[in-house]
Amino acid sequence: MVEQIARINFIRTESENDALLLEANLIRKFQPKYNVELKDNKAYPLVKITKDQPFPRLLVVRRQEKDHAAYFGPFPAGTGLKSILYSLRKIFPYATEIHHPGEKCFRAHLGLCPCASEEVIKRYPAGLKKLAAILNGQRQKVDRELEKEMNRLAKEQNFEAAARIKAQREGLARLFSSEYRPWEYEVNPNLWEDKRREELTRLAAVIPLLSGKIPERIEGFDIAHLGGKEVTASLVVFTDGAKDGKQYRRFKVRVDGNNDTAAMAEVLSRRAKRTDWPKPDLILVDGGLGQVRAARKAIRKIPVIGLAKKEEEIYLADGKVITLPRTDPGLQLLQRIRDEAHRFSRKYHFLLRKRKMLQ
Repeated sequence: MVEQIARINFIRTESENDALLLEANLIRKFQPKYNVELKDNKAYPLVKITKDQPFPRLLVVRRQEKDHAAYFGPFPAGTGLKSILYSLRKIFPYATEIHHPGEKCFRAHLGLCPCASEEVIKRYPAGLKKLAAILNGQRQKVDRELEKEMNRLAKEQNFEAAARIKAQREGLARLFSSEYRPWEYEVNPNLWEDKRREELTRLAAVIPLLSGKIPERIEGFDIAHLGGKEVTASLVVFTDGAKDGKQYRRFKVRVDGNNDTAAMAEVLSRRAKRTDWPKPDLILVDGGLGQVRAARKAIRKIPVIGLAKKEEEIYLADGKVITLPRTDPGLQLLQRIRDEAHRFSRKYHFLLRKRKMLQ
């Protein structure tokens, strides 16, 4: 290859993610013979967007088929591709599995799949179109469209929708920042510690109940059931911003029926009686104002907040709602705790259902 080089040119990009997308589009445009296959005879990965209705899927494939799907790439860096797709999914949720009307998958609870609600389903085609444009190297164009849409919504006083668009723009700006290198966390463990410290510091600043104190121990609670049957609850612990699995606890809730508020009150009351357990600096419950007030009534001397899934808003017992950008470090920490509590409660719930079926 070196002997065949006539000249070398380069294109300066703003970030490594921009470089990854540019490289993929240049390979697709010029079809250089040294970028056709890997050494193990496998083709480079491609991103495929299917024509499934109403949920087109985004997939990573190795071969381009003769179908009506849209293909992007090939991408020479598989690890970088996975990283950028994972980050883009948080900004523009997309489906990776076949969905049926009315079904809601687990990833929807994490804000990663468009089947979360009717409102998100309606936004899916437009979001997927923007995602395709980004994969085609048109990120600046997408940002201009988002800015125009955000300003229009603000003029119409649709501030909730405008805030959502603003969060998408902030997410893209962070993803394509020259300082954004998520894979470095795997190489240097100290960066994980710095990241956790940043999250905790930010949390102390935005949650007034903490009065600026960094929460060393945060407990997360979640309720799981199916139609009010086999009701379970979880308690997960994050110490200094990291999972502390040895201190996780699970509860079989005694409250009957589909009543998350009553279930949360029961679990927090039982938690309050356990004086032999370490005292948390902050309690996070999965839910809105009802769950927060139920928890606050049961356990009064510890700050309690709630995180509602739909808009990722933080609720305080006095009715105040705190809205942070999706890229906010403090919010991201709360999301991890909430999602871990949800996973742990569902795990116990499914275990109880299995036991009942085998009886």
